[in-house]
Amino acid sequence: MQNTTMASVMSPDAANRTRASPQVLRDQESEIARLNKQLFNMKLRVFYLEERLAKSGRQGGEDMSALMKENYDQAMLLDEKTAELEERNLLLIKARNAIESLQTDLEMARGGRGDRQEAEAGVRLEEREQEFEQYRRKMTAELQAQKDANKQVCSPSRCTDIRWSLWS
Repeated sequence: MQNTTMASVMSPDAANRTRASPQVLRDQESEIARLNKQLFNMKLRVFYLEERLAKSGRQGGEDMSALMKENYDQAMLLDEKTAELEERNLLLIKARNAIESLQTDLEMARGGRGDRQEAEAGVRLEEREQEFEQYRRKMTAELQAQKDANKQVCSPSRCTDIRWSLWS
């Protein structure tokens, strides 16, 4: 009588579930098996990834020491080159000062600043005159070449031929 009371108290859905419970249990068991398989695969993957990480950590340490040595070598090279550049800059400054001193001595030996400017002006004038003379020769040669070319192109017999061909 108790079964009938329970059946009457249960809803129709609950009654269906109790009847279908072997099917539901099989589905749940297959789901649990699938999840266990997935869990095993995940644990295996984690194990291999940890192993790979440990290997790369050991190699990374070796790489890190090599990188640190390379970095130290590069820093030393940089310091050497910086010192060389500073030394060269000092030598250049000394050379520039020496040149300026010699130029001043030369100006004084020539008789002062005015004579130097006149000498420079004279040199520039001569350079300009030479450039002008070269330009004049070049233009004269081009003019002569043009005249010669015109003579060849417009010889009397040829000019009449050209004129006839233009009119025809």
